[in-house]
Amino acid sequence: MSTMKYRPEIDGLRAVAVIPVVLYHSGFALFSGGYVGVDVFFVISGYLITTILINDLAQGRFCLWRFYERRARRILPALSVVIAASIPFAWMWMLPMQFKDFAQSIAAVSLFASNILFWQESGYFAAAAEQKPLLHTWSLAVEEQYYLLFPLFLFFAWRYGRDRVFWMLVGASIVSFAMSEWGWRNRPVANFYLTPMRAWELFAGSLAAMIVLRRGVRAHELFAGIGIIAIVASVFLFDAQTPFPSFYTVLPVGGAVLVVLFGGSQTWVARMLSLRVFVGVGLISYSLYLWHQPLFAFARIRSLQEPDLALMWGLIGLAVLLAYLTWRFVEQPFRGRNAWMARPRDLFVGSGAVLLGFAAFGVWGHLSNGAGFRLPNNVSTIMAARAGDSSGCHNGLTAAAVLDGETCLIGREEIAPQIAIIGDSHAARISDALSERLDGAGKSAATFNASWCAPLMRFSTDTPSKDGCTSFIGAAITRVIDDPEIKTVILFAEWANYTKGARFGDDVLAAYVFDGDISLGNILQNPLAFDQAVQFTFSQLERAGKDVIVILPTPEYQFNVPQAMAKVALFEQSVTDLPVVTKAIYTERNMDAIATLTRYADEFGFPVLNAYNVFCAAQNCIFKTEKFEALYEDSNHLNYAGAQLLVDPLMDIIVRR
Repeated sequence: MSTMKYRPEIDGLRAVAVIPVVLYHSGFALFSGGYVGVDVFFVISGYLITTILINDLAQGRFCLWRFYERRARRILPALSVVIAASIPFAWMWMLPMQFKDFAQSIAAVSLFASNILFWQESGYFAAAAEQKPLLHTWSLAVEEQYYLLFPLFLFFAWRYGRDRVFWMLVGASIVSFAMSEWGWRNRPVANFYLTPMRAWELFAGSLAAMIVLRRGVRAHELFAGIGIIAIVASVFLFDAQTPFPSFYTVLPVGGAVLVVLFGGSQTWVARMLSLRVFVGVGLISYSLYLWHQPLFAFARIRSLQEPDLALMWGLIGLAVLLAYLTWRFVEQPFRGRNAWMARPRDLFVGSGAVLLGFAAFGVWGHLSNGAGFRLPNNVSTIMAARAGDSSGCHNGLTAAAVLDGETCLIGREEIAPQIAIIGDSHAARISDALSERLDGAGKSAATFNASWCAPLMRFSTDTPSKDGCTSFIGAAITRVIDDPEIKTVILFAEWANYTKGARFGDDVLAAYVFDGDISLGNILQNPLAFDQAVQFTFSQLERAGKDVIVILPTPEYQFNVPQAMAKVALFEQSVTDLPVVTKAIYTERNMDAIATLTRYADEFGFPVLNAYNVFCAAQNCIFKTEKFEALYEDSNHLNYAGAQLLVDPLMDIIVRR
């Protein structure tokens, strides 16, 4: 059996892994698949850890606590420094919800469970993820969970012999890979973050280690070359839309395995990776990985718009400098013969105390709701703007409940509803303001709204099994048609979502079909499916004798409005630094939806409330009042103040009807 010896090309491979990750997170579009560097790291970790463990087992010196000590010395000192350095900037620059999320992430990192937290919070590729300083620790959590469990498996399985252990790992890899293939289709966020779906990548490195320990590293120019090319190709070919992990992940993972197996010292790949520049970056790669995300995240938090390339290049240089200093003065002193806290007991006690302190801070940040007392009063006032919906009706009903007669009411609730409001979350956000006006007018309304549900009959995503909107909206409109007391029906939604298939500024989310017509199942056919659904829905309501009011879409923004306004106040910047939505931008976004809605509204004689006239009367659409009060609770949902602007003309129409 071969013994482990230093392979400089592995350190060089670390550089190949970390550089794309840094460039990807810095926002360089060319490196759209740079996140695959993490997958290369997983292979390297699996290879190195398995090599160490098998050597120890073969020589009868396996000690679980000694293994954990080595991992603690490798991971915790630098990680603790980065977390500690991030806290003051979070304290100064983060708004309450950001600080609360940051505190939660510190607690999760301390428990080696940040991947689970980020799975629950959002997707890795979501825009808000760019402002999470510790988002990248999800991969450390995956490795830490592997470090915790894999040595135990190897210790108990070793008695069955090396060959059987190898095939056990092959079987576990197949199961994990199959889970990732199922996961990206059914639970994509969980698939990205959770260890069971990632384990096969680490096992790939483990299997490579077992092969190398049996027969040594082979030198094969072609295979090693294919390996490095596969890694580099995935960096440029993949993007945020590539299912991950999945079969596609075989490209960078398989490439890393080929380099490990066939990158013998005499190959051109090994010679290249052994160059001083690659080895040097590889040596500091862990600290570089730790530093880059907080630097980029805090730069984005501190800016009103995306930082320019000059700043990002400067931050990359700063990350490299901090990485070297951390490697030299933090990582190295905790390792080697004369390591700080040389006694394992001292290391575990010290590490435990630090992690406990971080966990306590994280819990406090959570319980204090982000320590809002840190902020000036004007910032707190902006963030405390009243939300648009406190009715509890949004997403509160199912199709079955609607058909059984359950109702969510707003306005004068002791009066049977004469009005129905049907729509998605945009319709829900006018509930409070409308409820007050209806109550004053002695009227009530039944509300039927659910997230991402267009108020259109027979309109669904191209995968009906995943779309509960068709049954819910169908039940709601059927209920309204059958109720003789309901005379007026208000239809309101983020209409362009259903013609464009995506929220403003986001990537494509869905293709829509009408009445199960699979020929419409692509994004370009969305306007046609929408057109057919509008015509059918309007005709059904008109035939039932309902007065229908159509509210056209409100403007959407590519930033969280109250957060951006709070940052303007906190950093004493100008609101003109924020991106604007012009009339042209609004029109382009909503063109298909408005054209269809107004055409059929005219045909059936339905009045239309044009939100464009309310919010875009000036050159640019508005997101705040002249008193610097936000009109939105995020990037697209109206808050109470914004809803009031829309409800005033809506009540005029209702009263006239």
